[in-house]
Amino acid sequence: MSLYGLLFTIPRSFGGMTTVALHRATSISRTYDRRVDILTLAPDLDVTSKAAELRNSGMLGGDVRLRNLWKELRESPDEELDHFVGTVRNPIRGDEELPAVPHDGGTERHGDDGSVLQVNRLRDDGTLLVTDRKDVHARGRMGGRRLTLFDRRGRVLTQWHSATSLYQSWLDVVTAGQTAVVISDSNFVGSLMHNYRRDNVTFVHALHSPHLADPTGSVDGRINQAKKSVLTNLDYYDVVTTPTAAQRADMLATNIAVDNIATVSNSYAGGTVTDIEERTPTRGVVVARLSGVKRLDHAVRAIANTDVAGVTLDIYGSGGSQPRLQKTVDDLDVAERVRLHGYDPQARKQFTAASFTLMTSKFEGQGVTLLESMASGCIPIAYDIRYGPSSIITHGVDGFLVPPGDVDALTATITHVVTLDAATLQGMRHAAVRRVMEYRPEVIAGQWAELLSNAVRSKRPVATLTGRATLRNVEILDGVRRLTVAVTSPSPQELAWGCLTWIGRETNIYGRVRAAITADNGGCLLEADIPLQRLSDIGSEELELFADIRSAGTAQRLQISASAATLPRASTDTVELFVPAKGRLGLRRRSRNEQTTTPSRRPGIELQFRRGVRLIKRLYRRLKSR
Repeated sequence: MSLYGLLFTIPRSFGGMTTVALHRATSISRTYDRRVDILTLAPDLDVTSKAAELRNSGMLGGDVRLRNLWKELRESPDEELDHFVGTVRNPIRGDEELPAVPHDGGTERHGDDGSVLQVNRLRDDGTLLVTDRKDVHARGRMGGRRLTLFDRRGRVLTQWHSATSLYQSWLDVVTAGQTAVVISDSNFVGSLMHNYRRDNVTFVHALHSPHLADPTGSVDGRINQAKKSVLTNLDYYDVVTTPTAAQRADMLATNIAVDNIATVSNSYAGGTVTDIEERTPTRGVVVARLSGVKRLDHAVRAIANTDVAGVTLDIYGSGGSQPRLQKTVDDLDVAERVRLHGYDPQARKQFTAASFTLMTSKFEGQGVTLLESMASGCIPIAYDIRYGPSSIITHGVDGFLVPPGDVDALTATITHVVTLDAATLQGMRHAAVRRVMEYRPEVIAGQWAELLSNAVRSKRPVATLTGRATLRNVEILDGVRRLTVAVTSPSPQELAWGCLTWIGRETNIYGRVRAAITADNGGCLLEADIPLQRLSDIGSEELELFADIRSAGTAQRLQISASAATLPRASTDTVELFVPAKGRLGLRRRSRNEQTTTPSRRPGIELQFRRGVRLIKRLYRRLKSR
């Protein structure tokens, strides 16, 4: 089995997601003495120099190799390029090679408005490699896309309708029909690959941060817009991982995930202290980015509220909230107790001399900085937020958990910690270091190895599913709408599960409810209750309704067809089912007039206006895509 990581690029300055991907590859390679390739897609990434840079900094180790699509395209002989399979049935040369202006090792063709209509990528010998044309429908006007691969003699080898198709073709070439695992980490790359399904490739997507737009709110609230494409297509990945069990539990509870989700924590690759010397019990340290989500003003206020003499807090980090945070320090007159040091690359060394650290964030992906502090024997005091602190800290044993946003409770906990006797503090420091050992790279590498082995072993061939979903019945119950949907195939015995799903066309509204499954004339019926409370904030958004099923290991999403004549209307409802022109079932908010009056056959002026606006939007999108 070959193992690959998949990133779009590795930027000059990168954060946690890329760091985790590099650490994972390195730890698996070292623990199991095997090769791991990290595949990258960015055309401007110099992987040779980037690999050297990462090895010199210690971010890349073992037999881990960086590879890049465009480097391999440029260097591959023509006979190897023949292995790329396009999506255009009858490739043509077209006018892709028309004159263009030089740009970054290639050329560009611009429209009259300055927009880039075509990019030509060249080999080192100056021959044309790939053209990426974006005015296929009408020359000079954005619309349609065609990427063309040329050999060194200028002949067209193949073509694709999208960059995504080219990326997927490269994965086919790289894996060459052999058993392989591909792990993607970025939302962008993951969004491109949910429809990449191959019998020989087990595709894993790793989540690194909360899936909710507001992790402090309801567990079934709106999803993170940046993750929408990944989350709404979660069923199509072979496995999706979360860094914490709590996040996985929330996603299962709300049916965002059903059966292909697992938890693998991020590892801690740093060192741990062996001899824990006693330190000043009243000194605290925070190492964090100074942004609103970190809520460091809570930390400052808690320190200001403590009545124990000598309690101090040193804050290391930079960010947009620094001026506001400094003002808070000044307004509370605690400049002698709270010191802002700015960015310091060696700031984490301060944990070895500090007694405690604070985490006051609104949310985290996991909170790896807690592990960094605990590895130094620095006791963490953290808001019990989504997600991370409760999965790392055992309250009262190796740290403390505080109700989120409760500054008084935070103050009380700080007071408690700084007044503990020396023996208790030392015991907690040793417990914190022992806890970090559970996150050693080789331990987490073992968890990954077990997960991936099981995923490959249980993977089933991709099935071709056919079927239709039709609304059979709607019951108006208190606070819910009970929908019965007929699915023509497969039979109930072949279905692993079914869900009724609603998705906002242009916003981040997404929800699912599990359906009961019964037999129906060779097919099946899905019956589920849609709670109206979960639709209370849809505003003017129109939601599409689907039936999601899994059969023979393959997921499928079916649009639900319906007839407007079969839909019930309740005059007091704020949300209604509706059927647009294409006959596909949807949900939307009813106008206020419709909520308070019995509807007539002729739509009101407000409803007619709304339909007119939607029609204009559809016409605009059609014109724009030409």
